[in-house]
Amino acid sequence: MQDGSFEYELTDDGVILTDFSPESDPSGHFTLPGMLGGKPVREIGTGAFSAHGSEITELTVPEGVRCIDTGAFTWMLLLGRLNLPESLVCLQEDFAAGTSLTELTIPRNVRKIGGIGALPFRLRFEPGNPVFESDGYGIFRKEEGALTLAATDPGDDKAFYRVPEGVTRIAADAFSGREELESLELPATLAAIEEGAFSNVTNQYSDKRGIRCVTFPDGNPRFRAEDEYIARGDVLLRWFDEALRVQVPEGIREIAAECFYRCPAQEILLPSSVTQIRPRAFVMCQAKRVVIGADGLSVPFPDGGSYLQDKLMEEFGRNGKRYDFSFYDRSLVTGLLDTTKARMLLARLAMKENPAAGLDAQMADKLKSTLSARLPELFASAGSSGDFDTVRLLADWDGMTETDFEEAIRTMQEYGRQEMMTYLIRKKLESVGEDGFDFSL
Repeated sequence: MQDGSFEYELTDDGVILTDFSPESDPSGHFTLPGMLGGKPVREIGTGAFSAHGSEITELTVPEGVRCIDTGAFTWMLLLGRLNLPESLVCLQEDFAAGTSLTELTIPRNVRKIGGIGALPFRLRFEPGNPVFESDGYGIFRKEEGALTLAATDPGDDKAFYRVPEGVTRIAADAFSGREELESLELPATLAAIEEGAFSNVTNQYSDKRGIRCVTFPDGNPRFRAEDEYIARGDVLLRWFDEALRVQVPEGIREIAAECFYRCPAQEILLPSSVTQIRPRAFVMCQAKRVVIGADGLSVPFPDGGSYLQDKLMEEFGRNGKRYDFSFYDRSLVTGLLDTTKARMLLARLAMKENPAAGLDAQMADKLKSTLSARLPELFASAGSSGDFDTVRLLADWDGMTETDFEEAIRTMQEYGRQEMMTYLIRKKLESVGEDGFDFSL
């Protein structure tokens, strides 16, 4: 239904404003109508102002509106002030994404704010709100006798925060985007920390790792906070230490989501007590290998916390095995075989003598064939980039033939990689001897 520049839908006691389509976009201060088609506006619909209104700088929502839906004011780029009515009860996720808001006053009757931890502007609460309160930095949600730290002020770049006594839960997005926050003091009353709560850096290009230190000055019976990590019972929630080699303590049974987020460790050793690794546990982690418990399996991973790295860790504990290599092996013999995957493939072939690795003869032959067929490309890539580590690994592989060595040496000669060329010549002599060496190279 249409009423001037507005489209709407009927509800039991009013209408939902669903679209704003003016002949020309207004600018400056704009007030929404309280009535459409003779009925009161109760809701601002999803994306209602996403197509028009980009030049409105101040918007007033009339009394009677109870809910503002997801993305209702998205891409109102110049919107710097939003006036909300006392009748408002609900704000859905991303209701004002892509605006210029830096601060928003929340009326006392609002009971729900979707995605509160991800909002990029600070919230100010009118006195008397029965659900939300703030200490000036933390925003707390009260529910059934529990007090949850739901969000923190994006306008404050403090490095340290003490979560007040009485807080019983920390939400997953409570510290989202607080890149400067490094240290927390937590209360004895804390009973739950949602997974990912301490991975507070949302900018993937940032060099920040998020919260680095957690303490319980008054103690806490549910959590163990050490210099290197925080755990809840036998669940490792977050690893803080920056050592390049990580030894997860014995007794840990589960690795939580984002536990090793942006961890700089190159090698992570898991004890035999670990039986579960949650999805995204190693997201953005720099680890090149994970060593699995008593089985002695050293599982190499691609660099930089890619999708493949995270996907590979999902195979931990699958099908009754410490690690199910089925997906891992398929990823090595399909698609592009770059130098990173070649290092993974070589490490996988080195597991053939370990029964726990589950590498049968058929798959081993397939891996060998895949590597042999791509050797020219791999040496060319390594020669072009100066990747001496990959050249050494490939040259040390027992599947290298005399022809493979000769082609690799020519490739290094073409790229002017004298050191790599010398190494390959020495390895060829060790492998096939002088009788098989072509000195015309």
